[in-house]
Amino acid sequence: MSEHYSSRKPPRRLLVPSSVSDWMKQWMSERRGGAVDVRVPVRGDLAKLRSMADANAKFHLEMNFGKASKNIEKMSVEDAVKLIDVETLDHVVCFDMAQLQGEERVGACISLRKGKPSKKEYRTFTVKSVAKDDLRMMKEVITRWIKRQDEWPDLVLLDGGETHLNMMRNLLVELNLEKEISFAALAKREETLHLPDKDPIILDRRGRLFTLARDEAHRFVNKFHRKRRTSSSIKDPLEEVPGLGAKKLQSLLRHFGGRKGIEHATLEELRNTPGIGNEMAKRIIDYLN
Repeated sequence: MSEHYSSRKPPRRLLVPSSVSDWMKQWMSERRGGAVDVRVPVRGDLAKLRSMADANAKFHLEMNFGKASKNIEKMSVEDAVKLIDVETLDHVVCFDMAQLQGEERVGACISLRKGKPSKKEYRTFTVKSVAKDDLRMMKEVITRWIKRQDEWPDLVLLDGGETHLNMMRNLLVELNLEKEISFAALAKREETLHLPDKDPIILDRRGRLFTLARDEAHRFVNKFHRKRRTSSSIKDPLEEVPGLGAKKLQSLLRHFGGRKGIEHATLEELRNTPGIGNEMAKRIIDYLN
């Protein structure tokens, strides 16, 4: 646990197979900046979630190490077909979105062929519209994906709940594709699968194809998101101003409290910033204009 959460924020509630020490609970709370509820569930819905997490972990482990992987992949597809009562799920595409404080809004989709990741078909998207909510961003990304397709998968899976399902339904009606594309949405809360015109299904081991697709899409979009954030933070566009290096840029950011302050500054205000001077202030004004 300490290794896993040393580089990420712990959740509000954590379900574990056995009790942990008080110092571990305290450390987790400090990492989160608030209380972390660490539980060892023995019955009820939380115990079911724990059990499903164990099953999923074992499944991922066997997949990664290739232990009877062909049989596992085949079984996961067969189980999922029976669970949602369809003819085939040989090709599943799953979408997920990622954003941080409205910046670097991205989406991605992964593809499973017969239960196995088909990485050559993975796709990433940067959101082009001004939409900042998850639904509108996902709608934009899926619309762009649809326009590039020559054939449809057996199922399009969305990382989300009933609202995402309704968004997809309305989008397909708009595009006159409601009879062409089958879709579903998988909500993290209790691992609930939402299907059009059917009762929601709380997944168990039979639904591991869907959780695999969702987890892989989540991993892939977050990897792309981190890459975008890292590359964009390496160099600020203002560094294109001749002679304006990282140190002078930091001086500007401290003086004006951020990029917005610099963009709205006058020539006189820029000139009075420590380390800038008259010539550099003129270059910055010219660049911004």
